[in-house]
Amino acid sequence: MPVSSGIGWVGAIGAMITFGSFAIFTKGDKLKAAKLDPLVIPLMSNIATFICVWIVLAWVPFSWTWWGVAGAGIWTPSGILALVSVQYLGLGVAQGLWSGLTIIVSFMWGALFFKDPLESVGGSVGGLVLLMVGIAGVALCKPAEEQSTRVAINYDSVDAEEQKPLVLPSRTASQAAQNAQAASKGKGRDRL
Repeated sequence: MPVSSGIGWVGAIGAMITFGSFAIFTKGDKLKAAKLDPLVIPLMSNIATFICVWIVLAWVPFSWTWWGVAGAGIWTPSGILALVSVQYLGLGVAQGLWSGLTIIVSFMWGALFFKDPLESVGGSVGGLVLLMVGIAGVALCKPAEEQSTRVAINYDSVDAEEQKPLVLPSRTASQAAQNAQAASKGKGRDRL
């Protein structure tokens, strides 16, 4: 195996570990309690990247290209969107979706735009189909999320203006219906 190929494999494994793990820090209790703006974490990530680049420049000569600016213009929003997706989809589902779809997009750029040679077009297409099936499986395996249930409770002693739907974010629909039924009988008003 040529040296450059070995370095490529080491880089790919390092990227797999770091890209596969960078969002775990957003799931910590202390970070959640801090209630940071979603843009703060990508900002910190970009500062760390800027610092690390100077370490690389110890081995690689500096050169300027606008492609680097374009890459940063794509990198930063993708990091922000990735962290937002973790908040709403969970780490496993979000990471699985964007990682799988990133492979497909990168493959298309390489094969169609940069004309990277393919040893087997059929094998490539088959691999992409399997990857898409896997991505669909990741998306469908998402555990049922707790859905907000809107329940209107009618109290005889409450004015019509005060009869607004309640949002019960952490209860299932059946629990909400049971609580609403108990409340309508006057028994569960304090539990809601």
